[in-house]
Amino acid sequence: MAVSLATVRYVKALFSVAARRGESEALKAELGRLGDLFAGSPELTAVLRDPRLPAAAKKKVIERAGLDSAPQTLRDFVALCLDQRRPEVILEAPEEYDRLEREARGVVVARVQTVAPLGRDTRISILAQLEEVTGKTIELVEEILPELIGGVRILIGSRMYDGSIRRRLDDIAAHLLSTRLA
Repeated sequence: MAVSLATVRYVKALFSVAARRGESEALKAELGRLGDLFAGSPELTAVLRDPRLPAAAKKKVIERAGLDSAPQTLRDFVALCLDQRRPEVILEAPEEYDRLEREARGVVVARVQTVAPLGRDTRISILAQLEEVTGKTIELVEEILPELIGGVRILIGSRMYDGSIRRRLDDIAAHLLSTRLA
């Protein structure tokens, strides 16, 4: 999922503060727990997004939902986001924090989309090639997409390598449609 520019800015600041205070791991764990909490409770997410509720009411609901035992840095972050009317930042923060933490370790996520699960040898080969191309440590995330028909599509950040049959068929169709018949 793509995160908003506001989320990138807010979470970058949170990441920086957590690193200075030596709370990076604790915050990562708490943000993960918070993300799971929102993922498992559409009602809680709806309360957070409701523009009619004042920030103070939202803070109480989130604290009762489990934020009261979180590090003060995270509680301050959530309060700031609510005061600034940025609830989406709270919802997107776990994903962005994970991305920043991986980036700090030199790890990049590559989403590999295929029609069927990758075999062990294929997975190892793709991983080695991507690490050679990027010069970074790669973490593969596999997705099964039957609409690709065959082949593979790899997404690394905003870059896409598309070797799928679906793309090739789309290219052929576009070429045929753009060709003038005499």
